[in-house]
Amino acid sequence: MDRTLKKKKILKIVAKIFISLVSIFVIMLFILGVYNAISKFFFKNPMPKIFGYASAIVTSGSMEPEISVDDLVIIKSQEQGYKVGEIITYKHGNSFVTHRIVDISEENYIAQGDANNTPDDPVASENVIGKVVGKIEGIGKVLGWFQTPVGIAVALIILLALLFSDSIVAWIKKSIKARNKKEGKIK
Repeated sequence: MDRTLKKKKILKIVAKIFISLVSIFVIMLFILGVYNAISKFFFKNPMPKIFGYASAIVTSGSMEPEISVDDLVIIKSQEQGYKVGEIITYKHGNSFVTHRIVDISEENYIAQGDANNTPDDPVASENVIGKVVGKIEGIGKVLGWFQTPVGIAVALIILLALLFSDSIVAWIKKSIKARNKKEGKIK
């Protein structure tokens, strides 16, 4: 009996730690989403950076097989120049392009998608956002959905459920106990 109680206590502690970690993760995602939304809509910053890092969801297959559609790329800005072979993200009109540098001429970079036959127009160094330093495969679709009104509502509901999970569980237990007591199962 004593052993069972210890196991239950350990499971409760593990569950609380897990819920806390998931809550922190969801809160961080929510804060980052709000920061990105405020930066984009109020400050007209199309690619907000946090500590020199930005992220972008890939929408074309021009970098296949290295980077696929719906991958999230992590971009790091750097002061010194970029080298041939590095993958960069740069501003092109009203959009952003993530391609590999294939040549450097004077103050311009020549980039090309791995799946493309021809290079892009020269890219001025001031248009380069940064170098791709990482990617998370396929998560772009999920993150994109969480930026929709329905996705934001679902994220808030999940966040509130996680934050109040102890209260919800206590309420359910109390309700079950009251019902059982009413039915005469517990004295």
